[in-house]
Amino acid sequence: MQRYRIDENDIYILRILAKDCRISYRSIGLQLGITTNTVKTRIKNLIENKILLRYVIHINFAIFGYKKICLAIVRHSINPQIIIEKLNALGSVYSHIDCLGGISVFGIVIKQNVENLESLLSSTIKPAVLYNIFTGDLISKVTALSSTDLKMIKCLLKEPRMKNEDIAKSISVSQKTVKRRIEFMRRNHILDFGIVYNPSAMKGYIYFGLIIQTEQYRYQSVLEQVYLNFEHYFLRHPYTVHKDVIILNLYSQNMYDIESILKTAESLNGVMRAEIFQTLRTDILEKWVYEEIDKSMLVK
Repeated sequence: MQRYRIDENDIYILRILAKDCRISYRSIGLQLGITTNTVKTRIKNLIENKILLRYVIHINFAIFGYKKICLAIVRHSINPQIIIEKLNALGSVYSHIDCLGGISVFGIVIKQNVENLESLLSSTIKPAVLYNIFTGDLISKVTALSSTDLKMIKCLLKEPRMKNEDIAKSISVSQKTVKRRIEFMRRNHILDFGIVYNPSAMKGYIYFGLIIQTEQYRYQSVLEQVYLNFEHYFLRHPYTVHKDVIILNLYSQNMYDIESILKTAESLNGVMRAEIFQTLRTDILEKWVYEEIDKSMLVK
């Protein structure tokens, strides 16, 4: 069976869903100038060919009291699950990105300020080796959420595209309340909706990640430069819930673009360092998030 080959319309659909996976098929069609049925067929093909793996929500973990985000780039030859268990002693691991060359990127959120974090991480993950580390503070000006908000987040974790009417029925509130609270959480950088895609199935395109550590108070300036230089490579726009770290998901048809992008990123005013990694697989770890929601609901 011939492998499905994506085209520019598929890429644009992935970009739109990565920015907001709750968007309607009709809205996607209007943006691209194609019919709603064509959009449905293309998304069905992307799912069946394991290019679009799942819809996800991204949560600002500051709502659970977390203060700092850490992206640890680790070189290892042991089972990544062992490293995740070790890292969970310091905080909560929310993502694991398996990369080319025996490297993994682990996303960790931490509640307390930790001195000598790099040294502590290095000793914690042995015999794996800490290759690089990027840290930033989460945006902490987050309004306290109600038990209704938390129940809605739980529904959306299970099914990010769940219809407002189904959420309302599940938690016994009005559709108007659901719509209003989702809009509130989006506007206040509490929730964002995206996708997980499969780079190995994206024939004809190269998918890679770029992490940028900015100087203190230079985040916004660097972000503006990033949009100016790299927006046409975006597979997903940066999710802005943390200061000092910019995480980009990019794509290209040309391998040589990747080195050029890294050099440009390193040269931007306000950038301390940058790192590119070529993704093989992304795992979003959510079990602990359900536990945090349950704990938060107990005190409401």
